[in-house]
Amino acid sequence: MIPIVPEPPATLENGIPKLIVHLIALNFCNFHDMLNFSLVNKSCYNTILNDSSLWIRYLKIIGSWEATDNSPNNVDFSSISAIDCLSHPISDPNLAREYFIRIYTIMNPPVNEMLLKNYANFQNSPILREFDSPSLQAKLFSNMVKFLLLYKVERSAKYHSLVIRLDTILDLFVGTIIREIGIKLDKKQYVEVKSLIDALSQLEIDDPEIGVDPLNSLLEFFIARYSETYSKVTDDSIVSEIFVKSTDKSNQGIVHGFKLQFSRLDMLFSGDMASILNEEMLEVGSIFKQVGDSDNISEVPIILKLIETFLNSYLISGLIDKIMIKAREIDQIEEEVGTEKKQLEQLINGDSGASKEAVNESGSTVTPISSDDDSPINIMNANSLFFQCVPYIHYKLISTLQNLQFPETMVEHIKMDYIKVTCEFVNFYYDPYLLEFLEKLPKQCHDSLVRMVDMWESIKIDDKKNMETDILRMVDDSHEHKKIGPFDIFSTFTNIFKFNNGSSNKSSTKHTKVETENERKITKISANLQILLSNVEGIKSLISVDLTVLVLQHVKNSYDLLLGLTKYSTTEDLNKQLYQTCSDIFTDMMKVLLSRHIEPGFTEALNTLRNYKPSDFQDRLKATSVAVAPLNNFIELVNVGDLILQMVGVFYQRELVFSGIVKAKKGKYKDFLSMSDCEKSITKFESILDTYMADGLDISINVIISEVNYTILRCGVNDSTYNMKSMEELAKNQDKASEWILKSVEILDTHFMLLEKSIDKSILDVFRQEIGERLIAIFIKLLTKRFVISVMGAIQFITDVNYLYDFFVKYRVKPTVQYFISFKQISQLYLIDCSEDRKQCKELGRLVVELGRENGVFSPEEVYQFVTRRADWAKIKKAVDKIMYGFSSDDCIIM
Repeated sequence: MIPIVPEPPATLENGIPKLIVHLIALNFCNFHDMLNFSLVNKSCYNTILNDSSLWIRYLKIIGSWEATDNSPNNVDFSSISAIDCLSHPISDPNLAREYFIRIYTIMNPPVNEMLLKNYANFQNSPILREFDSPSLQAKLFSNMVKFLLLYKVERSAKYHSLVIRLDTILDLFVGTIIREIGIKLDKKQYVEVKSLIDALSQLEIDDPEIGVDPLNSLLEFFIARYSETYSKVTDDSIVSEIFVKSTDKSNQGIVHGFKLQFSRLDMLFSGDMASILNEEMLEVGSIFKQVGDSDNISEVPIILKLIETFLNSYLISGLIDKIMIKAREIDQIEEEVGTEKKQLEQLINGDSGASKEAVNESGSTVTPISSDDDSPINIMNANSLFFQCVPYIHYKLISTLQNLQFPETMVEHIKMDYIKVTCEFVNFYYDPYLLEFLEKLPKQCHDSLVRMVDMWESIKIDDKKNMETDILRMVDDSHEHKKIGPFDIFSTFTNIFKFNNGSSNKSSTKHTKVETENERKITKISANLQILLSNVEGIKSLISVDLTVLVLQHVKNSYDLLLGLTKYSTTEDLNKQLYQTCSDIFTDMMKVLLSRHIEPGFTEALNTLRNYKPSDFQDRLKATSVAVAPLNNFIELVNVGDLILQMVGVFYQRELVFSGIVKAKKGKYKDFLSMSDCEKSITKFESILDTYMADGLDISINVIISEVNYTILRCGVNDSTYNMKSMEELAKNQDKASEWILKSVEILDTHFMLLEKSIDKSILDVFRQEIGERLIAIFIKLLTKRFVISVMGAIQFITDVNYLYDFFVKYRVKPTVQYFISFKQISQLYLIDCSEDRKQCKELGRLVVELGRENGVFSPEEVYQFVTRRADWAKIKKAVDKIMYGFSSDDCIIM
């Protein structure tokens, strides 16, 4: 009911107000009832005829009123007909009654004729003979649909009967036009086809109770027209052509004896699919190139509907579903040795780079799996046909659609982007496979990385066992009971090194073989020492750059499969999921690398350092001039760890940050909370390396100090070292430092130089300071517990102190240098000869007090303790105590 603003009250001649007449008229739903009411009297008749709001109400029902200034009001009512009487909405209230009556006069007769009187023979209705073209008839039927809305407002049962009949007529009309379109299209009469389509587009049906949909019928026609071709190109037999059995083990991507024929997929998409879709668009495009009576409809909905139907009903939900099911079935076949394991063995056993070639068991060359973007197979999908299918089929779908010959269509002065819309179709219907791929690939990558690292570790353990076995095989048990002198030891170690350097050389005669075997016989103790030596030398290879390269290549291969999807119009949500998956794979790779390779490698290295005792085999190694530098080997291992950290960092920047997968803050705005999970994993890696570095240095310091202690023992340092009685004893050293000093400094100097360019200066300074402190502790212990220093031996002692002082000055170890400055002062106390002049004892006591106050390192009590190591201390003790404390032991009396 249309609200009407009441007019000011007015009184009719018979006393009925105009407002009352207006309200009564509004309550008549039936147009004829309102007209009958108007016949009550002349005044009532005039009032209703002149009440424009009543007529506007009916115009609005049939869509002929438009209250805008743009609506034309100069309609020539005498010229309008049944096909255009509802095509000119007006906005002038003064014309409302006249316009509606004219429309009613025009439309009511044909409605009664076709839907009531002559429904059984409506084809022969005069008005259809008058308007005999499909376009005009479409306009007529459109107006009839609108005109029937008057009956709908009346809430009359008659309306439902009329609608049913009109619906039947429209269905016959649309069906006839569709059949005619098919006939004309087969004859390539595109002008006539376009005219018929225009007629359908002019059939406007706004009543939801009429089920006929001209556009949908047209779409169904085109779908039915190409359905047979769709069925042929997506026939189930293609599945067996795509997956073929293969026994060629040298080929890549074979899974359980089946190979995916990428060439057949290419033929399916780039050949058959592209061909039929291009033919469709050429035909549809040819239709709409023609100029018609109306452009209310374009080829856009037809082309999009055809492609969507083909993709959803025939290709993705049909053939591709069957392909994926078959791929899963093949993947689930059990086999003793998986393809990926064989490929990993090829990569690790000498084929460290993916660009090298491997040799299979038969001796033929096998090209390793490539990581190129153009290759459909890499190490991450080589053992799964499902993983091969998903990204490649997605790529072929999108690339095929992008290369189709779409018509040049303008929509609102903008070129229609068919590629974007059709790619969205692919991503929508293909989405379940993409999500499954996203869900499974990280696990596939994880399992592959774990197998790769474990295989590398297994090979390392096997190599170590083989090395030990080869060495122990040379042991001659018959000689174990014999005492082996230095020359014998030298010979056995020489044999070991001959074995290591020339094990691959074979003798041409049996006699030479026997001699070689005899030469290679060694003792069990020498074998154990060689094994220990090999373990120490092997520290630097406990973690592998080559393995890290393979691990990163695995991750890169996974990224190639994932990010390849983003190149082909994936949705924003799917891109976010892809990026998150890439980040998850990176962090998982870091966990695997750390927990299964880096940490075990450093743990083994630290254990080897702890178990390394130079004193156990130093003499034997000296016989062969073999240098063992465990700390240097460990530092090389740390350098390998740093290199791996740099590789991981570069990979992170290039593959995740630069490509926009991870949003990383830079500079001063970067903190731990703003770090991504990937950055946190890298930071954790760096922290672990620092921790192992510190632990290794601590253990190595203990090893070096143990080596120094062993050297001191070997040199026979005892109470006679500085307790010299004559110049002849002093002259033996020829003004050089003592043997134990020279060899101890040689050990320290060797390690200091080895580490000079291996570690950061700050860490090296801490290392040197710790070594210096440990050496000071050894020196003080020797001085207070073992050395006895005579006046003559003090000269040698001073020489040794100066030598140590010069050494630590050379490396700028300031805390240790301060200690030896004090020792240089204290060493003067041993030069004072107190044997003949008691004044010298007093001078010695005075110097002890002064040095105890002024040396800056040792307290007077400590200086006093050092002085007690003089050879003549027993004789001078009372005199020195008298000076230092003011009394001697004889002055103490028990009361």
